[in-house]
Amino acid sequence: MPSAIDSGMSTEDLSLPAVQTRGSSHSSTTPEPERATHGPRLYSQRRVPVAFRDIECPFPETTSVDGPYGCVSYQLLGREHNTKELAVCLHGLNGSKMLFSDLAQVLSRSRMVLTYDMYGHGLSNAPPVAHCIGAGKYCCKQRAAYDLDFFVDQLYFLMDYLKLIDCGLTISLIGFSFGGAVAISFVDK
Repeated sequence: MPSAIDSGMSTEDLSLPAVQTRGSSHSSTTPEPERATHGPRLYSQRRVPVAFRDIECPFPETTSVDGPYGCVSYQLLGREHNTKELAVCLHGLNGSKMLFSDLAQVLSRSRMVLTYDMYGHGLSNAPPVAHCIGAGKYCCKQRAAYDLDFFVDQLYFLMDYLKLIDCGLTISLIGFSFGGAVAISFVDK
């Protein structure tokens, strides 16, 4: 069914979708201003304004690998330079590899750049963990928590999978916030 936007109508010409207020199962096809102020409006569909139709999706092409705790999403740029330098970008908590998309494009002009999503972030899996004192203690046999070693192990796995460990590369680690802590712990390990 064609939408009103496709037919050239403005969004002002459209009637509002059904409004449902908190604590009520009543649904109406016309807005009820006195009721709508008592709770959030729940819209089943949003229309894209004409001004935003030409915006490109900002998500970069990405690759993934099945790691020991699930899918790890990563991007490796600059392989065509045949360089012996690698920059690894580590985002912070609640971040993703998207944080480094502009920097990675610039750095990849002269070196390889690895960006990836830590477990539980971005496009990587969020593996379930048991909530107990420690792995194998008392109640669980799984990993105990999303601790620092968990993320260091993930980075080591990914770099080993990509054959970037012990291959003569000069590696620079770029960490933002929690990513800095992972970078320091990775070097210490």
